[in-house]
Amino acid sequence: MPFLAIYINERVETAWQVGLVMSLSPLAMIIGSFVVGRISDLIGRKPVMALSMIGNGLFLLGYIIFDHFFAYCFISFGAGFFNAFFHPAAAAIVADVTPDNQQTEVFVFLRMGMNIGVAGGPLLGTSVLFFSKNLIFILAAVSLILYGITLALLLEETLHKNLKAEETKKNITEGTSKTFITLLSDRILHFFIIAGLPIALVFSQTEGMLPLYFDKEMPWFKGSENPYPYLMAYNGLLVTTMQYAVTKWASPRPMGTMMLGGSIIFGLGIIEIACVTHYFHHLTSSWSTMMALLLFGYTIPLEK
Repeated sequence: MPFLAIYINERVETAWQVGLVMSLSPLAMIIGSFVVGRISDLIGRKPVMALSMIGNGLFLLGYIIFDHFFAYCFISFGAGFFNAFFHPAAAAIVADVTPDNQQTEVFVFLRMGMNIGVAGGPLLGTSVLFFSKNLIFILAAVSLILYGITLALLLEETLHKNLKAEETKKNITEGTSKTFITLLSDRILHFFIIAGLPIALVFSQTEGMLPLYFDKEMPWFKGSENPYPYLMAYNGLLVTTMQYAVTKWASPRPMGTMMLGGSIIFGLGIIEIACVTHYFHHLTSSWSTMMALLLFGYTIPLEK
């Protein structure tokens, strides 16, 4: 993830092509998320998760096999589509085996586990970058494929432990129609989705285009000196260590107030990062000074 925008930028003609390739993956995840819940209720969580990892890994290999804009579009869409299958199925497993009053805490630990990978992955990628950019994709693909095979062989199926899922399995057509009726008729849900769009639009930049932005604004910090991998590692570390405590603190407080405050703080953090990269780099070329300023700015949105 930290190097994908830069990798594609070196192989296509314009920046908008980079943006299009990067945007196709989340678009495919939206499409995939509409069908994955019903599929996992129909055939089980384990095959969906295994298929997600193996399919995602195979598509990642396409980045080193092909070297064309339209090929990258297809690969990005395919990888995003398969990637969409994993998290809903993993969440369904948690729901299957966890009492309702404990699910919030368990989901926090699930996110913490994923962020341990976010903390270590970029740093590992930076070290691999010294040898080969292609090796990053090979190792990532092999890891995902082996993980998918491991899930297929060792993971216990939990669908039979969820009576609601079994009910849905018996009447899958009715369940699907109810989902779309809810989407069309629930005004509170509409407001929630619309209110979340600006947050998601901004946050997507931090996950996709931010490394390219650093590369453009501070071109002297190349390769392993690009700040983004270290910020991503810091992201994972901070979430891993602080998520549970913050969740416990925020749980008894009004959800709307917490979300509003978090969104404002998130926006302030993004502004700080933009100001540091655009203005402060004229005052200092010290990598350590820039990293300290960026880490401070990155702490603000992460604490939302």
